[in-house]
Amino acid sequence: MDAGRWGTSCTLYRPNNPTQANRGQLIFGGGKIVTRWGGFKMTDEVLILDESMPIDGLTLASYKLSVARESTGAVSMPGLGIMFAGGWISAHEPGTPSGLVDTFTFGSSTADRWSSWNMQPPKPNQYWVGVSQWNETTMFVADSTTL
Repeated sequence: MDAGRWGTSCTLYRPNNPTQANRGQLIFGGGKIVTRWGGFKMTDEVLILDESMPIDGLTLASYKLSVARESTGAVSMPGLGIMFAGGWISAHEPGTPSGLVDTFTFGSSTADRWSSWNMQPPKPNQYWVGVSQWNETTMFVADSTTL
């Protein structure tokens, strides 16, 4: 990565029919970039490491999170896309939990469709969100009190 990041989420995305040229992508989203002078800034960047690239071949995606944040839950659904849910927005201390959900649906090598919506407003300190795929069409999002 170009800088150290705190709370960066990641998920492995695989197409339904992988080929040698398109085997999968490790996708990183958001985080808090820590500067060498002890400061920080939030990022909305999404970075991609393709399995066919060298290990230092991270590329910046053409899409971003709707709001710069850290500690989101991340999940992928093979052949469909990826989702980043919840997180913590701390551009200014002390920060606040986020109920945002960003989804990116793939049709080719780029994100074709993007959407964002709000989950139920999180309570204070509910920012480590868990996300898991249940089946081909359903994902569950959980914080410390809800599923």
